Amino acid sequence: MALEYALRNHGLVPNKDLEFLTNIQFDLTAGAFTGGTGDYVALFEPVGSKLEEEGKGYVVASVGEAAGNLPYTAYAAKKSYIKNNGDLVTRFTRAIYKGQQ
Repeated sequence: MALEYALRNHGLVPNKDLEFLTNIQFDLTAGAFTGGTGDYVALFEPVGSKLEEEGKGYVVASVGEAAGNLPYTAYAAKKSYIKNNGDLVTRFTRAIYKGQQ
């Protein structure tokens, strides 16, 4: 999602201006790339740097820098869980907020 956001912010529309594959399991993207699928791939470090060290690709940009400040993690709960565990949900939410501060 961060890559798609960064592309759009730089004037590129995925699947219009470029083919944007989302059907490859994330932990298999490096292998798919080195196997010939795609011209670019988004990877977490140290995988990108390792491919560069092996001469199998080049790190050309940071998706994080290009996308800017984005929320990375989200938490979800069923309505029934929140209803039955309201105090726990409140304490959990306060703990996350405290950690952010």
